[in-house]
Amino acid sequence: MWVFTRDGVFSAVQHFEQPNTILVRGRVESDLRRLCEIMKTQIVENVDADYRYRTSVSRPAWAEYLQQAARELDYPNFKNAMHDLFDDSRRDQAHMEVWSAMQRLQP
Repeated sequence: MWVFTRDGVFSAVQHFEQPNTILVRGRVESDLRRLCEIMKTQIVENVDADYRYRTSVSRPAWAEYLQQAARELDYPNFKNAMHDLFDDSRRDQAHMEVWSAMQRLQP
């Protein structure tokens, strides 16, 4: 599951050894640091991994995080809201590239 929130961009998958644990991965350290602060977990860095930054959370805690993000949603345009929040041209470009790639799937 790819998740784009105010806290950052994450890839969440079931932990390969612990079925009730979600492995949340990210490419931007500050995104994972924000999430770890919220989730009260520790960031793990692996320079050889596809996603360099990771943390593990319980399945119920991840579900609660997603529910809270949905409850707090108050913007009419995601890309504009993220620009206002982060003011980061690299992040703006990445969001636009994802938007463009997914737009190409639309008939």
